[in-house]
Amino acid sequence: MKLLKKIFFLGSLLVIISTYMTPLSAAKDAVSDAQLLSNKLSSMSALSGLFSQTTYTESDELISQASGQFHLQVPNKLNWQTFEPFPQSLISDGETLWLYDPDLEQVTVSNTMTQLESTPAIIFSGDFALLEEKYHVQQASVDAFQLTPIIDNGLFKSIKISFKNDQLISLEMHDQMAQKTHYAFSKTSNQATNDSGLFQFVAPEGVDILIND
Repeated sequence: MKLLKKIFFLGSLLVIISTYMTPLSAAKDAVSDAQLLSNKLSSMSALSGLFSQTTYTESDELISQASGQFHLQVPNKLNWQTFEPFPQSLISDGETLWLYDPDLEQVTVSNTMTQLESTPAIIFSGDFALLEEKYHVQQASVDAFQLTPIIDNGLFKSIKISFKNDQLISLEMHDQMAQKTHYAFSKTSNQATNDSGLFQFVAPEGVDILIND
């Protein structure tokens, strides 16, 4: 289930990325790096676009590549579609999370908030105290932040979040297996969709349904 948690972490993170980012020109000495990041992520909004994903070994050998598109909207709604190399759908209506693998003819059903709370995505709730409690946050540059868990969460050793012109452009995650996964985002939009069906899922007839308690 670690793969599910990793995928959901990314989606949960994007759901609550702010469209209005607090300028980093504020006096850095007056606030911590965690507060600066919290300011950037403090507003709830919507985000959609394309993504590309590449995973490397510790020695930078390519392990895998994937690409697709996503739609995310508060509260905790997402539609994350992987097209290549294999189709996969991750959908949440804010309460229930479905991970559908058509090749395996299998759907895994989870509670959205349970998955959120079991991943580092909980720090993007806008809770500044929780952010400082769970993570060491360092401002790596004007537009990038490095997060390191204070207590081993079993998933990630570090996460780098990068922005350009106050828009999210990439995430880089280093996991416990010394692998690096880089997500690049393009053609992003902050416009919310009126199509509520994007965040609903009905399992096709005949597929196996697994309940993840």
